[in-house]
Amino acid sequence: MHLIPYAGRRYSHAFVQNLLWADENVYVMDNHRAAAWCWAQVIDPAEDFAIFHIDRHTDLLQSNLDHWCAIAPRIETQSIESYLALEYQLDQTHRSPLFRWDNYMPIFIRQRERHLRAFDFIWHNVGDRPWFNEKSREKHAYDAPGNLSYWLSQGIPWIVNLDLDFFFTHLGNDVFIQMYSDDYISKVADELKKAHASGRIKCLTIAISPEMCGGWDSGLRVLGVFKKAFGLALPVL
Repeated sequence: MHLIPYAGRRYSHAFVQNLLWADENVYVMDNHRAAAWCWAQVIDPAEDFAIFHIDRHTDLLQSNLDHWCAIAPRIETQSIESYLALEYQLDQTHRSPLFRWDNYMPIFIRQRERHLRAFDFIWHNVGDRPWFNEKSREKHAYDAPGNLSYWLSQGIPWIVNLDLDFFFTHLGNDVFIQMYSDDYISKVADELKKAHASGRIKCLTIAISPEMCGGWDSGLRVLGVFKKAFGLALPVL
């Protein structure tokens, strides 16, 4: 079901949320700005958890983290509407949304850091690295199709945070191409489905990131692979 009204195939970037759809503990969105709210609906504040982050970026912006965390309410107390509407004073004349597509995760982790048991990530070396080095483990893309299910076999409740821009690369001048084969993407989807079916994934958040995939059509085509693997009744977007 749609958790916010679907706004269509509009530009989203860092501050706008055009799509948030859920099927039990699987959430699909145009960008990951809403992901922390989704996790807070599934993971109890006193529960240990681990994160597996598959993304072109780390989404761990820390430039103003102390201030963001000082003013952020507990995420689990917010409705999705209030979460998305939260703002802070950026400077003397401008306000900015508090949660954006590159700072939602560090705020969530800072609020629950003592319960974070592991942070595994596969990325394109873009963004701030984890500050909690003793808990972070960088994985390699070439190992993912054969090992994702094994990596997620630990007894900790896993959040899997997947951004479809991971499967694309930027050639410049707003040109993006798919850098992993359809077979690779299908195998990743199958591995995640296997882990989800076993109950090891407690929450899966998928971002389409159309601006980083070469547009909505290419992003939705890849989303279709995961839609099929998970049997999601996602409506036509």
